[in-house]
Amino acid sequence: MNKSVISFFKFVIIIGVIIAIAIPVAKKGFEMLDEKKYADIETDLLLIQAKVKVIKGKSDVNSNTDAYVGEKVSESNNDKVKETLKKIQISEENFDKYFILNSIDFEKMGIQSELKNKEDSVFVVNYNETEVIYTKGIKVDGKVKYKLSEIVKGVEKKEWILHNRMIE
Repeated sequence: MNKSVISFFKFVIIIGVIIAIAIPVAKKGFEMLDEKKYADIETDLLLIQAKVKVIKGKSDVNSNTDAYVGEKVSESNNDKVKETLKKIQISEENFDKYFILNSIDFEKMGIQSELKNKEDSVFVVNYNETEVIYTKGIKVDGKVKYKLSEIVKGVEKKEWILHNRMIE
């Protein structure tokens, strides 16, 4: 056999080995990037939920919902958000309980600088249930989830009960 043919086969084998190693490494790298992105989104969702709870608490004390930040879904022209809410079984009758947040709302809430994902109209909140919805969804266990309570394990919807205590 010719030396150049042997060299060509060695070259092909080396390239094949490099490709066989590079593909799984690249795949793992992309998975790690996705995990980081999802972790950032989860953190944003939790931060927004914490702020929503504070706003809700202040509103309850003042018996005034004027402090709620965002645009009511029922008053919005954002069909994409409305379709996402319908997709996750939220009826149109309940759209007035959900508020779409944008970057100006995040500034009002004082969390603009802390959020990693500041895109407009991707976060929807329900102050009564302190639920946060990410309209782009996150893949969790092979399924796309939208609600914080479904995305982050261990976050459960809690009922807050205030007890009146009498001083004797």
